Amino acid sequence: MTDNNAALKKLLFGYHAEANTMLRAGYYDVDDAIGRFIAYIESEKVIRDYLEDCVENYVPKGFDAKKIVEEVSSQYGMTFAHFSPDYRGESGEVYLILKAILGESGMTKGNLLLGYMNGSKKYDDMVKNFMNKVVRKLVDGIDRYLTELGIEKGLSDANYFQLQQNVNTGDNSNVALGQSSNNSTVNVRQTNGINGKEEALENARRQALAAANDLVRAYSMLDVKLNKSLIDNIMILGLRHAVDPLDAENQPVRWELP
Repeated sequence: MTDNNAALKKLLFGYHAEANTMLRAGYYDVDDAIGRFIAYIESEKVIRDYLEDCVENYVPKGFDAKKIVEEVSSQYGMTFAHFSPDYRGESGEVYLILKAILGESGMTKGNLLLGYMNGSKKYDDMVKNFMNKVVRKLVDGIDRYLTELGIEKGLSDANYFQLQQNVNTGDNSNVALGQSSNNSTVNVRQTNGINGKEEALENARRQALAAANDLVRAYSMLDVKLNKSLIDNIMILGLRHAVDPLDAENQPVRWELP
């Protein structure tokens, strides 16, 4: 793998981790989450160049994000709509809208979220719906660009990283980050309809263990030099805190990798 390919692979890791964090945000941390994501994509030259190209060459002339945000915020039930049909224009518009929101009073002020109730009066649900219907356009646009860039640079399927979300449910608890290495497969699934904290924790524990087992099985088929990659997988999947507390004596695998 060339240095450029390694850098792109690392960028894909970082980008998906940051996007995943933002998409999981709730009402009380949504502004910080969006601000962190914007700061990240602006700090990465490859993504920043893409966004600058989107804004300069694909966003319609006269597009005023600040004015649009003020209109949506001032009218009950109004939503952001009529995005560009091209994914680059769409990416540029959402990027400018998020910048304008952060530059004004943030997501939790005014009526910005009320258009995303979808029958629910819970603000966390409104945030999730806003993420699905607006922010996701930017996330997917950047993801598409980076994936196409990877294909152009000759990154194989073994180095492909994908951020997945079941948007049909309108629930960002379905977000999952997966990576495959050398034709191995890692699967992470989360289930809706869980009632109670204990049941949710047990479900998360089972899912973490299943994913970690996938990694261990993959490890047994891979060269010893890939140990670090597998460890990175566990970290990026966000399983460290779920795996560490497990009772090793009662599990079918041991976690020490040579």
